[in-house]
Formats: sequence, structure tokens, C-alpha cells
Amino acid sequence: MKGILSDKTMISAELRGDFTFFEVTGTAYGLAEVTEQLLWVSTALQTPGNTPGASLDFAIPSGTFVTKETIQPSPEVGIPQSRHVGTAHCTIKFKREFLGQEAPLARGYCWHKLFRSCAIVSGYPILSRPPQRPGLEVPFDMMAALAGAERITRFCGNLVVKGFSTLLYPTCHENGFMSWHLIYNEDGSRVSFADDRVSLADETKLAMSQLQPDDTNHARHIVGWAAALKNNTGMYAFG
Repeated sequence: MKGILSDKTMISAELRGDFTFFEVTGTAYGLAEVTEQLLWVSTALQTPGNTPGASLDFAIPSGTFVTKETIQPSPEVGIPQSRHVGTAHCTIKFKREFLGQEAPLARGYCWHKLFRSCAIVSGYPILSRPPQRPGLEVPFDMMAALAGAERITRFCGNLVVKGFSTLLYPTCHENGFMSWHLIYNEDGSRVSFADDRVSLADETKLAMSQLQPDDTNHARHIVGWAAALKNNTGMYAFG
């Protein structure tokens, strides 16, 4: 399989048994960009394993760069000559650090309960957002699907996204961000709309009651909420 990107970087991929080989030809910037994306995809698609909980996954590239100055004359007058400055060979190895299960929802790791096990790719930046918005940023439709919910519902004045044993409710809507808190029954039993774990301060409850379902279409959604937070491995997590 072959393809050419908008900056004329050429990529070819070939499956050989259990291995995938990529060959990329282009500028130094183009090669770096493609390599970075391949590293992210390769790391993100690692099987997280059967142990419940989260893990941090790292891609560790190693390789060689062979300098080879050659000039390839252009067949057309006025077009700069291309120059082959060298060939890079890269091999990727993966490292995993198991974080375990953050069982107590009171600690704020509520988004972990959307997954039985998950792998978090470390070493990549996230989109800028205010530090008081910690948690997992995810598109609304994906958030609802992970919670096993088919629709957004209004219950007792608050918007609710409810699956069978999961329930998400908004805790903040400010500056284009909507934060959600997840409650979840560990035994897989049905969770009620009236679950007493759905708790908001009176002033927050009043603000959330003004939300409309359409507001979810114009916000960045973050699952996670707590009073205290700390920065952890490039993403904001709860303390």
C-alpha cells in the first residue's frame, strides 16, 4: 500500500507475517511527523492486557542514520535539485508500567470506570485547557457509547446520560468546557436516576439546571471531577 501526503512525503506499507514495514521518503520534517504519528498509533493500539486497571505505555525508538550525500538532477529547468542527505532506519520497542486500579471513586478517578482496562500513551501533549479541568477529554458521542447510553435525559432538572449500570451527570459548564462525573455499580446492577451519589452543591445544581441538550454540541467534554488535582504524566489527573 502506498500514499503521498500533501507535503509530497511518500509512504509505503507492507505486511510481512506478524510485522508491518513502513518506508517513508520526504523532508526531515515530513519524516519526523510521520514517525511521531506511527509511534503514537503503534503505542495506542497495544493490547492493554487482562488485568483490570490502567497502564502507561511508552514507545522507545532506536535506530541509525546513514549519511549519503547524492544529487539527483531535475529534468526540468528552473526546478531546484533534490538532495538525498541520508537514510534512517528505526526500530520501535514498547514499555508498559501498570498503574493498578484506582478503586475509590471519591479520589476522582471516575473515568477509569469507563474501561475494564486501558492503556494511556505517555509522552504526547494534549490540547490546551484550563488546569481546573482535569480528567479524560472525549467526544460526547464516544462518552455516551462507553457508558452504554443511547440518549441524554433531563431528570429533576439536571441533564443525565445513563446506561444500565452507569450514569454521567454534568458538574460544570464554563468557557467551552463541560465536565462530567461518572457513577458506576461495580456488580453490574442497574443504577437509578435517583441514585443518592448524584450530588451537587445548590449553586452548582442551579447552574446545571440551565443547561440544554443542544449545549453538548458546542463544548469539549471531560469526564472527571474533584476538588483537588495534580499534574501527572502530561495529562491532568485527580489528587
